[in-house]
Amino acid sequence: MDLARTLADLLLQTHGADLRDVAVMLPNQRAGVHLRRHLATRNGGPLWSPQIFTTRSFLSAVAELEEMPEHVALLALHAVHSELKGEAAEPLHEFLLWAPTALHDMNEVDEHLLDPASVYRDLRHIEEIDAWSYKGGSLSEGQLRLATHWEHHGELHAGLHGRVAAMGVAPVGRIAREAARNATACAQGTRWKSVWFVGLNALVPAMRQVIEAFTRAAKSRIIWDADHYYLDDPMMEAGHFLRLAQRSLGPGLVPPTDRIRHAPPSIELVALPDAISQVQAAVARIMALDLEERARTCLVLADEQLLLPVLTMLPADMGPVSVSMGLPLGDLPLTSLIDLHLRLLQDHDARSGHRISDLLAWCGHSLWQSAAPMRELRAKLKGSRQSRVHLRTLLPSNEVIAPSLEHLELSLSPLSAKDGAIHQRLLDLIQAIQYLCTEPFVLEQAYRTAVVLQEVQQALSRAGYKEDVQSYRQLLERLLRKAQLTLSGEPLQGLQIIGMLESRATEHHRVILLGANEGHLPPADGPTSFIPGELRLAYGLPSRSDADAISAYGFYRILHHAQEVLLYFVDDGQAEKERSRFIIQLEHELFSAPGSCPQRSTLRPAMPTRPHPPREVAKSAALLEAVRRHAERGLSPSAFSSFVRCTLDYYYRYLVGVQDAQDRGAGLGNDEVGTVVHAVLERIYSPHFGKHIDPRGLADSMREIPQLLRSCLPAGRSAEEGAALLQLGMARHALGRAVGTEVSHLEAGNEIILLGLETELAHPLPPPTDGSVRPPVRVKGRIDRIDMRHGLVNLVDMKTGSAEPRDLNLRTLDLADIDARHTKALQLLIYSWLYLNRYPDAPRVRASILPLRSSGSPQGIPLVIAGEDSVHRVQLPAIATLLRSLVDRMGDPRTPFRHEPTSAYCRICME
Repeated sequence: MDLARTLADLLLQTHGADLRDVAVMLPNQRAGVHLRRHLATRNGGPLWSPQIFTTRSFLSAVAELEEMPEHVALLALHAVHSELKGEAAEPLHEFLLWAPTALHDMNEVDEHLLDPASVYRDLRHIEEIDAWSYKGGSLSEGQLRLATHWEHHGELHAGLHGRVAAMGVAPVGRIAREAARNATACAQGTRWKSVWFVGLNALVPAMRQVIEAFTRAAKSRIIWDADHYYLDDPMMEAGHFLRLAQRSLGPGLVPPTDRIRHAPPSIELVALPDAISQVQAAVARIMALDLEERARTCLVLADEQLLLPVLTMLPADMGPVSVSMGLPLGDLPLTSLIDLHLRLLQDHDARSGHRISDLLAWCGHSLWQSAAPMRELRAKLKGSRQSRVHLRTLLPSNEVIAPSLEHLELSLSPLSAKDGAIHQRLLDLIQAIQYLCTEPFVLEQAYRTAVVLQEVQQALSRAGYKEDVQSYRQLLERLLRKAQLTLSGEPLQGLQIIGMLESRATEHHRVILLGANEGHLPPADGPTSFIPGELRLAYGLPSRSDADAISAYGFYRILHHAQEVLLYFVDDGQAEKERSRFIIQLEHELFSAPGSCPQRSTLRPAMPTRPHPPREVAKSAALLEAVRRHAERGLSPSAFSSFVRCTLDYYYRYLVGVQDAQDRGAGLGNDEVGTVVHAVLERIYSPHFGKHIDPRGLADSMREIPQLLRSCLPAGRSAEEGAALLQLGMARHALGRAVGTEVSHLEAGNEIILLGLETELAHPLPPPTDGSVRPPVRVKGRIDRIDMRHGLVNLVDMKTGSAEPRDLNLRTLDLADIDARHTKALQLLIYSWLYLNRYPDAPRVRASILPLRSSGSPQGIPLVIAGEDSVHRVQLPAIATLLRSLVDRMGDPRTPFRHEPTSAYCRICME
């Protein structure tokens, strides 16, 4: 059955060519385009088109309310929160971490026509929650916090309704509730003489009540889009919502098909090793078709992350292509550049400017790194010996500079207290991009981003908020994640590329579905919720199984409309890459008879052979010059350690600039966890700088650790659930244990004077003792913490990982006694050398590593040299000789940079 064609015939037979007073509600706008085409074809001439709605637009029309954008609703919700909590209210940037989930819950409560007062009762008084969890005794701290939070959600819900009541706009849930309330009056009016509800599936109670009102007024006509295979079987989840709807609304005008069982499409299952191979195989299959067959083909992306690879691999001369999906701005390069830019603005120091490392990342961003001005800026930054710099000092000093550089300078100028300052800085950034980049794709990103920036600014201004970087970043991130770069194309011509939701109510002869794996079909993660699971079940709110049923319906609907179905999935032998359960269902149920199985194939696309990267690199004159420049700018303990572990790894990291990208997935990278932990420690100990550490003040600060961890997260990273939440919990435990151990140490009568935090030191390496002339060498480092205990200075290096005492034990200061196992000891040795050179009055220092995971001792694990746990001033010449030997090896033209096979850290060498 071609649903759009059948609907066009029924509309013309029932109403004739004048359809101006007829409304048709379809699952999506794409289905409306197909309907209009069939109406024109069937009528053979001009006609009045019916009013075509989606579910949300129809509910808005019935409720006579416009839909409030989510970010506007969140700002209104924060205003309510501030009124309720007063001075205890969370600032906007913290509120936005949990408010979207709360707003989603409120919308669900409204769409299901539930009484908020009943839902938001005290959790201890809700009978639907198991007795063991909230009854029979005092609540745990976590339960008490959840109960208080839940009560506040009820107040927020009521306050939001009151706040938007007279505004003519409302969140989607409120619109659904008002539509259900207005449905009878609307149906009895004369707005539409007939409303056709077509191809719907999962109806929320508000929508069902609206349809029932139009049915009672004899103005509704319903067409379900179903097949007997899953509709008649109560065990088939694909028909779950249709069975519920038909019980209350009837069987509809068009009987279900019986194609899946008696005339199924040809199905081909294609296993591939990875996601990109799916795209390659699908594009090859599409390009083997002629133009006419491509027009009968639909590419459905269950994994919507494959859209950009698909568009990249499709040839430019392949003919018409229509894409109903958009590219999320949050996944495009400009968003990551904006994140870097906001970080620079937030970290700016009025006296010293921006960090060189952050400016280098900013200049080297892929979006504009090839532009000549950015190459010149990078070169100047790499030649700088400072750790921070003002951008204006790197720009041409003449009065007239290029507009691009002028906007760059303005975009990073210090923020003021004036409203709109952040907005203006980002607009200057966008204008600089427009000058520096000429690619249409980049310019389109810039235009759409500028529109989003304007929406953020207007929303904050109307809500009366003063800008701050954290709140602005949170709100901008949400909007960029939802905003899309729309792609042009004629939806009635050529190859169609759509998502699973857009596939409803449309038909194609051939469907190629990419991403037919668990986690995509059905999706792995649904919306998060604060509503307890038992409460959701008791009130009939959507559950995980409901989301799976919606996904199953979309999949099986393809089977009773298409003639050919090709299902591409990843099979790499990993459990998390298992093919979709729907495929397994087909194999065991529909194709259970011998000889009836779908066609199977496993593809391993031929990849061009690539010579393995060399395991060693000869030191050319250019490389020796790069080593000299690196030594002149400054060699850090990490650079020395990298060279000791594997000289080729040093070459890739510090001379070529290749970074070992971590696959973070849903969690935080090790570098991100370390950065967050160090930032929290710096905030906790800063009040004690330059004086004795107060155990009471330190103990009080321990209560702030959870909030500090969240506030120190990198921009765009969230730890509300999953792996990131677990990592933050482990970090909280490690920090609490480390700080708690020090509090106990202080309370026992020990005194510690805090001398420094994140202290940067640098000192030139003295010339060789043999009198030879060598290029200058600068050694630099940043010491996490410097304190004094019992009259002795302690240099402390905080580690989120582990450390063993044997790794910090050196027999001598000879280079022959230092290997890859002693890189942590080498780092502490360099810190000690730098400190003793900086402070000539200090006779000795103690250097140690404090591993936060096992911080049983407040003094950490000390560096030990020949049995002595202090570094003495008399050892400075020996340390300098050791470092000079390493530098000489770096610049020795006779020894290439060579991979060390036993190194466990240098993945870059092997890739």
